[in-house]
Amino acid sequence: MGVTSMTPDQPEHFIFGWMLWAEQHGVWGIITTAVLLTSAAVGFAVLFWARGRVRNLNIFVRRDRDESNYPLKVKVELRNYTGRSVVISVPYFVYGDLRPDPNARGDSPSREYEVKFPDPKNQVLSEVEYLLRHRESVSSWLPIDPTHTDAEVDQAIERRSVGKFHCMCTWLHDKPKVHKLTRRI
Repeated sequence: MGVTSMTPDQPEHFIFGWMLWAEQHGVWGIITTAVLLTSAAVGFAVLFWARGRVRNLNIFVRRDRDESNYPLKVKVELRNYTGRSVVISVPYFVYGDLRPDPNARGDSPSREYEVKFPDPKNQVLSEVEYLLRHRESVSSWLPIDPTHTDAEVDQAIERRSVGKFHCMCTWLHDKPKVHKLTRRI
């Protein structure tokens, strides 16, 4: 059996001709580069893109003023109604419209401030990881500069401009899943 010749009106002739033209003009290189960049962007997003919300992992925020070492605080409560246990780890906070308390602990150049959770035994904020089971909650607080008025803090909470809460969430089930959570408070 011999090779059949193509006529110009056959679709194969058009495709073959276009492929030769694309090779001669470098179109394949452009297509390959575009596919590679798109794949890299999707991979980056899957691995490193922070989620702004996790359904049923609720965050409740309120102002508190007392006579402690940090007299003005924004209290943050995380409530887990997701149906799965989650480990909250590597938490930190970046202040927005409000200034941190002058005694707040954190990294000054990056403006990343520590967030700690209560120790299960004596409830002192000392833990940087916390296992939050389904239907449980945990509270922490962010020290705010006490020269801010209560109205300023309340307005910042209402506008969600106190700052950004960051943490890693490790969901515990058959195949644990990890993702970064970044939430405006």
